[in-house]
Amino acid sequence: MNDIPRLVLDANIMVSALLGTSFPFFERLVEQGVELFAAEAQIAETRKILEQRPHLTSDWIERQMGRLLTAVAPLPPHMYREYESKARSRLHERAQPDWPVLAASMETASAVWSHDKDFFGCGAAVWSTRVLRGQLEMTDA
Repeated sequence: MNDIPRLVLDANIMVSALLGTSFPFFERLVEQGVELFAAEAQIAETRKILEQRPHLTSDWIERQMGRLLTAVAPLPPHMYREYESKARSRLHERAQPDWPVLAASMETASAVWSHDKDFFGCGAAVWSTRVLRGQLEMTDA
């Protein structure tokens, strides 16, 4: 995965990994040398989404958030704040809450990993889970 050295994750990717079975994929990416980052705003959004699910206990959520932070490095706002206006200008009006993802991508020279189509055409490389899995399988072969 040397051609994908860094990824900034959108909240939808982290929620999917924690609720589904794809967390081992995060671990495999890290083992392959891919650095995973997330803006603190997206980590907070991930927690909020999990907390809104009535069947999930607070203990489970805490364990999963701890697990997430073993693979994903949080980026505080001061690291990417200078890119806010540039990121906002590249995103559609409805996608403005996602500016930290794009700004963090700019700051870290990373691609974006998201299921959100609002990032397409914003000037950053955007990866989907399906395509990333295909890339990883190719490097494992």
